[in-house]
Amino acid sequence: MADGPSCTVGTPFRPRGRQVDRDEARTRWSGWRSREIEISEDLPERPVPVEIRGGWTSNFQIFPLRRTSSEIVTGGELGWTRGVRPTRAVVPAGFNSLRVVRRCPGRSVGGVARWRLSVLSGEELPHLSGTVSGSGAAVFRYEGGPAGVAFDFHSELAANALVFNRARGGEAIHLSRHSQFKGVGRLPGAGFLSVPDCRRWVVKVL
Repeated sequence: MADGPSCTVGTPFRPRGRQVDRDEARTRWSGWRSREIEISEDLPERPVPVEIRGGWTSNFQIFPLRRTSSEIVTGGELGWTRGVRPTRAVVPAGFNSLRVVRRCPGRSVGGVARWRLSVLSGEELPHLSGTVSGSGAAVFRYEGGPAGVAFDFHSELAANALVFNRARGGEAIHLSRHSQFKGVGRLPGAGFLSVPDCRRWVVKVL
């Protein structure tokens, strides 16, 4: 299925069966075509955690965009939905929009399931401390001071790197290379750690 036309502002997603206040309405969107969503009128000085859900028959990618009166800059891929499992990612500081792209890997059609995207608060993310493990992409909030962080993707080369976004803003920090599945990085302080989509991973704060 071909990508549809983009929009500068997404349509708010209002779950059925309950009233949605104005603040929530500005942080939830849905659709089934590819489209652009404006998450902030200005360029945010801090990173923004988000969550996107697809469907059993559809896959979607999300990319950050910096849209101003003089330029449009697209950042690297933030995430890819896998069925109905929610995918979390962090929009780096300085990007005020998201591009949701419908993908059809290995098929001539991309299904009819919709995507649903929400802006999250930091408190909705799991806290990073000690050793954590899991599978698939994940985002953690880190509230400590400077520390080392060890990672092990169990010999799998992930499509994306281990990325850290400082809570106070600034450019995203890549703690691993695309060709690296085991190593040690450095957390500069409070922020969000994005773990790439792997079948199995372990992350440990040192």
